[in-house]
Amino acid sequence: MSPREAVISAIKTAINDINETLPRDRKIGLADDAALYGPAGVIDSLTLTLLIVAVEQKIEQSLHRTISLVDMSIVTEDNNAFRNIATLASHILSLIGPNDQ
Repeated sequence: MSPREAVISAIKTAINDINETLPRDRKIGLADDAALYGPAGVIDSLTLTLLIVAVEQKIEQSLHRTISLVDMSIVTEDNNAFRNIATLASHILSLIGPNDQ
């Protein structure tokens, strides 16, 4: 499994965990381009916080790397790392660094 696939798998596992706690009409999609947070996003700030913690834990468990996603400066109108699963995976890979990809 490539590092990108491992990161996407960790993100989707975190989303599945969160989806278990959400009502049916608020479930988060699992497609790589499914909207997460922002103008087209489906999650609110509380769910985003839960997602951040869950993804950090899954990355640590699966890739044995500690990352921090709490820097909200990565969420701007032009550049939103939490726009969808693909953008979040790209951001996480940039945190991990080229030596680990």
